[in-house]
Amino acid sequence: MRKVLIGVAAVAVLLLGAAMLAPGLIDWNRYKDRIQAEAEAATGRKLTIAGDIRLAVLPFPQLRVRDVRFANAPGAAVPDMVRLKGLEVDVAFWPLLSGQVEMTRVTLVEPVIELQTLAEGGGNWAMKPAAAPAAAPGAPTTPAAPPSGGDGGFPIRLGNVTIDNGTVVWRDARGSTERIERIHVRASAESLQGPFRVTGDMAVRGRPASIDADVGRLAAAGTTPVRASLLLKDARAGLVLTANLGPEAPARRIDGTLKLEADSLAGLVAALTGAPAGPARPLVADVTFVAEGDRFKADPLTVRIDDASFTGRIETAPDRAGRTTITAALSTQRIELDKWLALTGPVPSAGPAPSAGPAPAAAPGVAAPAPAARAPAGATPAAPVDGGFALPAGIIARVDLSADTVLAQGQSIRNAKLVARLADGKVTVERAAAELPGPTQLTLSGTLAAVQGRPQFDGRLQADARSLRTLLFAYKAVPDGLPADRLGRATLQTRVKAGPTLVELAELTATVDGAKATGSTSVRLPEQPGARAAVTARLAVDRFDLDSYLRRTASTPPPAAAGAAPAAAAKPAGDPGVDLDLDLRVGQLNAGGKPARDVVLAGLYQGGTLTLRQASVGDYAGASAKLAGSVRDPGPAATVDLTLEAGGRDLGQVLGQGGVAAPAQAQQPFSIAGKVTGGAARLAVDLQARLGDGQAKLAGTIEPPRGLPGIALAIDAGHPSTGRLLSQLSPGYRPRGGDIGPFRLTARTRADGNTLFLDGFSLAAGAARLEGPLRIETGGARPKLIADLTGGELSVDAFLPVEERAGLAPLDPPSLLRPGVMLAQARPAPAQRAPARAADRWSKAPLDLSSLLAADADVKLRAASFQQGRWVVSRPDIALTLADGTLTLAKFTGQLYGGTAELSGQLVARGTPSARFAVKAQNVNLGQAIDTGRAIRLVGGRAQANLAIETAGRSMHDMVSALAGRGDLDVRDGVLRGLNLSAVAGSLQTTDLTKLPNILNLVQELGKDGDTPFSALTATYRIEKGVIRSEDVKLAATGFGATGTTVTSLPAWITDTRVEAQIATRPDPIPVAVRLEGSIDEPRKIFDTNALQSYLAQRIGRGGLQQLLPGLLPPAAGQQPGQQPGRPGQQQQQQREPMNLLAPLLRR
Repeated sequence: MRKVLIGVAAVAVLLLGAAMLAPGLIDWNRYKDRIQAEAEAATGRKLTIAGDIRLAVLPFPQLRVRDVRFANAPGAAVPDMVRLKGLEVDVAFWPLLSGQVEMTRVTLVEPVIELQTLAEGGGNWAMKPAAAPAAAPGAPTTPAAPPSGGDGGFPIRLGNVTIDNGTVVWRDARGSTERIERIHVRASAESLQGPFRVTGDMAVRGRPASIDADVGRLAAAGTTPVRASLLLKDARAGLVLTANLGPEAPARRIDGTLKLEADSLAGLVAALTGAPAGPARPLVADVTFVAEGDRFKADPLTVRIDDASFTGRIETAPDRAGRTTITAALSTQRIELDKWLALTGPVPSAGPAPSAGPAPAAAPGVAAPAPAARAPAGATPAAPVDGGFALPAGIIARVDLSADTVLAQGQSIRNAKLVARLADGKVTVERAAAELPGPTQLTLSGTLAAVQGRPQFDGRLQADARSLRTLLFAYKAVPDGLPADRLGRATLQTRVKAGPTLVELAELTATVDGAKATGSTSVRLPEQPGARAAVTARLAVDRFDLDSYLRRTASTPPPAAAGAAPAAAAKPAGDPGVDLDLDLRVGQLNAGGKPARDVVLAGLYQGGTLTLRQASVGDYAGASAKLAGSVRDPGPAATVDLTLEAGGRDLGQVLGQGGVAAPAQAQQPFSIAGKVTGGAARLAVDLQARLGDGQAKLAGTIEPPRGLPGIALAIDAGHPSTGRLLSQLSPGYRPRGGDIGPFRLTARTRADGNTLFLDGFSLAAGAARLEGPLRIETGGARPKLIADLTGGELSVDAFLPVEERAGLAPLDPPSLLRPGVMLAQARPAPAQRAPARAADRWSKAPLDLSSLLAADADVKLRAASFQQGRWVVSRPDIALTLADGTLTLAKFTGQLYGGTAELSGQLVARGTPSARFAVKAQNVNLGQAIDTGRAIRLVGGRAQANLAIETAGRSMHDMVSALAGRGDLDVRDGVLRGLNLSAVAGSLQTTDLTKLPNILNLVQELGKDGDTPFSALTATYRIEKGVIRSEDVKLAATGFGATGTTVTSLPAWITDTRVEAQIATRPDPIPVAVRLEGSIDEPRKIFDTNALQSYLAQRIGRGGLQQLLPGLLPPAAGQQPGQQPGRPGQQQQQQREPMNLLAPLLRR
């Protein structure tokens, strides 16, 4: 018996040992196919175990599986939903003997879990078991296994579940990706029904985070407490969930609170996005929610950011068609947008934006805490193009956002509101409104939809500003100096189309200050790196008063924007990297005081090239202009190809309207046309201009970098009338000689260094011709003109203006007469030619010699003749220089009426102007000179003359008053016209002067104009302070001789000249004296009777003179009429009065 028992025990031990060792001796890999098949049947997806499967019982039950992959759903981004490097499970041995499964350790080695929302809706975690084959008739039915952990199965206890270096990848329908990496989590559960405990660390967007969660036991009745927290360590932010989980049937319900706290919203955003952190603003968000089945409600929802507070609610529920409906409302009293922008900062483009899509599904039978945690039921995004933009078609949502006050850039935006609805894959903006400064009412409505995978907005925008100036001033955009009454009422109505790269304003109507503009405009943003943005504008303005905006008055800021700074200065011009297509048309543009009509500016700036289709003015003061062409690379290296056309009926009117004072001669038709091509290095010009009857052409090239050497132009200018041309250039000019003749100027320019040459220079003005080499040097302190010219017959008189003098009443003769008799036959001074006063003759205005300081010159001129007034110089040879304001006439020589003449001098412009001149004439035939028409003048003979003068003064009056110098005159065999001395001398040979009629005839003969031939006339004179004095005038003639003196004042323009002649044709010479007094132009000839009376008294005695002139002598004092002479008193009276006997007689 004992042996039997020992044998049975030995057999039992062997059987037990075999049972414990057998699993380790079995090749479990042979069962992979069966295991994979069972998994696929249960989930509908393929399970692949690429590594070994090991199962052991000793020393304790354990399972090891390597390289496991679980297939993803169809249409997912990656083939595997789960990849597991290894699975390790340890089970306690002894609890198994009592029917309990206690997993002491479960380790997932480097698991990678892919979660994704699919394009057709739902997530890749939803699985459908494969259809089981139909059971054979009559086959026994295997009852379903009771739930794990239930009363019919083995109790399962999870002692230590570890995830070692796990990764969870989340992908949404738009293609954005989020990763949670470096997951190291430990979990435990008393059973599969809980309670559960989870703790661990992970990295969210590369930032360290930790999780801590407790879930109570899942009960068939009652609620299960849930507490979970997520801490983002770097961001110093945490999320806490406190809720109660209801029973599974009929629909599991969870309600509770969700709280998010962060020391800084900017820090939280920076931690999640990588954006630079802004100022620290604390964030607190509290949500009270209820979720049951497909319904979710968060009410109230409170968010506090720093001192801003938002309240609202969110509710989701399915409609009758199974679509998810979402209703959300959020409001705030005040939000400082500037702070928000500083808090968030720009999101970097280096990575996808944070996804707002759903999170992984909860454990089996547990509802998600919020609808955002999973894809809404029935939500089907609009089909994107190549993973582009899409809006969910299976969701109906309505959002109502409002803010009483929004602070932006220091200004208040009031009553901001947005009401929008999402349905059928489109967002309808029912109303977006705000009140900006001004006040300005702004409203927007429209639809946002996905068009070819891109968001596209189509709506209407309206704006109404009571004061556009206030609105712009609030944002520091008012130009400095703009009049205070401008930028008043403004409105805008337009259709808006906007997408990621295109914003278009169509059907646009805008008004500002009464001006109305219609048209369209658009902005296209670049789609590829390095591409250019483009702006297009098509605008038509009915009228625009530019003058009212250019008034130079101080800009008075409106009260609402007082203290605001002016707008920043514009940046320097250059390629902005934006293409511009502009077509601007203004019906009436008020500029310069008069309207410009039909103004057009149309052009395209693209890729550095400006194509000017048309820049034109249809009517501006009766003129029109048009410019077209292209400009490549605007700036220093620009190249142009431009054509210009302009013309009008009155250039003076155009200039006057532009604020330029134009002479009356400019009031003529004009035109200009031509072309300019080339660049900054070389420009080619071809221009034609016309003013009245004058025309000019300019053609050639200009190379600005080379300076003067780069100028090569052909000039051709002409006018049918030189006089009219000079009148146009000099207002009031009228040539003294009438029409001068046609004008023509031709030349070809070239340059060398700092010298500009005018080759082929030719100037013709009427009969006058000038030609020869001419050049301009610019290397010195002033430009210098150097010319060596030849000419034909040059007449200065033809170019002199008409002389205008002030007409004055004749001077009172008695005030100028000395004792004597004014000759009745002397040439009278007609009232219409009264001599001008000195104040009218010499101007006291300061001399303007500034033109002599502007340039230097060295000019030589040789001509056939030079005529000025009555003087004609044949073959003149002239040389003059201008240097540093000093004009020097080095030489002026020529033939003058058979003789020679030399002139030299100098005029100094610096300081007090001064001048000096010297004249020398020899053997000049005065008989060839033209009669001057003066009262006394030389009209014949040959003359020798010398004159040297100098002066200084700041006006012409000062110059004449300071004139000083000396000269001499020697005339042989000449004729003196205006004195009839020869006739008088001839008549005296037979005249009996004892008879009164003969005396009267003599006096009358002296008053007649006549010629007095002479053999010699000499004089020397000196000039002091503008007064010419000569005391040695001598005249020798047949039958008489004469001497004279003169005092002639040029400043006063008067003369006092006395000529005394001795008639030698009688044995007893008769003295004759004549005075010239008054204006130099028209002196009065006065016969001095004193000498003749003395002569007669000496020849015929007192008694004879009394008998010759009976009754002419007044009675002596105290003598009665009829009294006989002889008394002493009477004799004395008679002796005192013989010198005045002729005066009363001649005055009768």
